Amino acid sequence: MEKTPRNLNLIFWGIILAVVDIDFYAVNNQIGMQIDFLPDIVGAIMICVGVFNIAKIPVSNPLFSSSMLFVKIATLLFILLSVDDFFIYIDSSFTYYTRQFFSIIIDFSMVVFCVAMIILSKEKELTESFKNWKIARNLFLFVYVLPYLLITIFSTLHIFYIHQLGSFSFSVVLPNSEAYAISPVIVVFMLLIFLLSPIIYGLSCLYSMQGEIEIQQIKKSN
Repeated sequence: MEKTPRNLNLIFWGIILAVVDIDFYAVNNQIGMQIDFLPDIVGAIMICVGVFNIAKIPVSNPLFSSSMLFVKIATLLFILLSVDDFFIYIDSSFTYYTRQFFSIIIDFSMVVFCVAMIILSKEKELTESFKNWKIARNLFLFVYVLPYLLITIFSTLHIFYIHQLGSFSFSVVLPNSEAYAISPVIVVFMLLIFLLSPIIYGLSCLYSMQGEIEIQQIKKSN
């Protein structure tokens, strides 16, 4: 556990590099290259190194090792997608659905990583981290994974049955038929906060877990 804070720190900064994008595009006839000044590939490698090292921690619960195996595979897929992001080209159906499949695995791996951290926290008696990772697991599950799966299923059904279903729309009538308008800027801001909440909370879990482990190590050394 001595090097765990360092590995958690690697994952922490790796996620930040992967999330924050400052891009430059060079495209000619829909084919070209994308340059990210905060490259996702660097963040992906940092996450991968941290995950592989944490997976080596001895834990009695076998679910930890199997969960971390899944996460390790997902981080390798994330590296492949990060390399693919350097290039701009016209997607074929195969490449499109392959990327979609990889993305689903990567999104689900966030939930699995939280489960692994819950097991690790319980085993190493990290009380606060145990509680925090449970909340993080639920956030990733209900904000990212389940909505993404529902959207994917709906889109697939829409593609295959569009001729049978046709187009449809719905409206909501508010009491007294009063019209309420919300600024698009506010809507976008609220949506952005909602979508970023699992990542922000997950980062806080990584940071607080580092501190809790370091305090625990200091107490044991004394």
